Amino acid sequence: MSSPTNNLIRRTVLRHLASCKKLTLLSIPNDTLVDLIFIHLCVRDILRLRSVCRLFYELTHQPMVWKRILRTFHLPLPPLPPTIRYSFPALSSLEAERLVTRALSAEANWRSTIPKAYKAWMFCVDAEVMSMKIVPGGKYVLASIRVATNRYALMLFMMEHRVKTAYPVAKIAIASKAYKLEAKYMRYDTEMGIMISYVRRELKQTSDRMPGIDISDFSEDHIIDFGVPVRYELNVLHCRLSALHIAEDPRFPPGSSAYNARIDVQQTPFTDVTVIRSNTAFDFTDLDVLNGAPHVVAVQGRLILFKNLVSRSVHRVRVGALFGYEEEPSEIHPNVRFQPSLSSIP
Repeated sequence: MSSPTNNLIRRTVLRHLASCKKLTLLSIPNDTLVDLIFIHLCVRDILRLRSVCRLFYELTHQPMVWKRILRTFHLPLPPLPPTIRYSFPALSSLEAERLVTRALSAEANWRSTIPKAYKAWMFCVDAEVMSMKIVPGGKYVLASIRVATNRYALMLFMMEHRVKTAYPVAKIAIASKAYKLEAKYMRYDTEMGIMISYVRRELKQTSDRMPGIDISDFSEDHIIDFGVPVRYELNVLHCRLSALHIAEDPRFPPGSSAYNARIDVQQTPFTDVTVIRSNTAFDFTDLDVLNGAPHVVAVQGRLILFKNLVSRSVHRVRVGALFGYEEEPSEIHPNVRFQPSLSSIP
């Protein structure tokens, strides 16, 4: 039994074909193609259709086509920066199509017996990269770099700049090497941005410094006896997305005099949020929103610290030994990861 939609398509097509001397698919009105026929095509059919002729090429690039697919798409989509610029109504045809095709490619690659990397970026940093962290969604990458001897910084790269690929859009100098990088989209002081946390270490007494020795050169993955007191800092910064969007403006190509003049008059996008100092190393750190407020969590041995980045309140949880093994020493530390709240689970 035919459906009302199919009957409407049949009547519309027959009516317009009957009025044409030459009966072709191109005789059908564009709105009929997009609204009544394209909705029955899969993604692969739409991509193949655009290679038929110029008309189909233009019609298959219409935002309506891909946004309609997004509304009923069944696979997880790559996360986008949580701003109005990347809201559903503001998505361009290219951005909507990329979300769909990348989700399909990721699914096929994940299920493949031989997964592979579809794309690799190579770009010049003009510094030694110590570690990197991808911000969820892959639009930005945070890097801990060494600019020169005893000079360190954090640098934020935009991986898909509309003019130049993998271009640095923000940089801040720090006192020593940053490690255990974490970066997530979070709101702070009513403004959306990228919350960044990192750990650094330095000698507690300046008199203990030795020529030619930098404790940042030592591994942060192993327990090291430095022989002198060392202080550890867990730092949290917030980078405003509104400031990063200024650096993204395609009207000002990166590296041009107009771009540099525009950036020079802008305030730093980074805001210091909090610092946790300790004489004990941090084994693990994480960032997330808990009960509507941004939090940073740190693990030191069997002690877990939760700090509210708005109220500054700190909660401590001490994990006891396993039952029956209370007297035995253990190097096992708790590993904490925030889980989504019930309201955020689809």
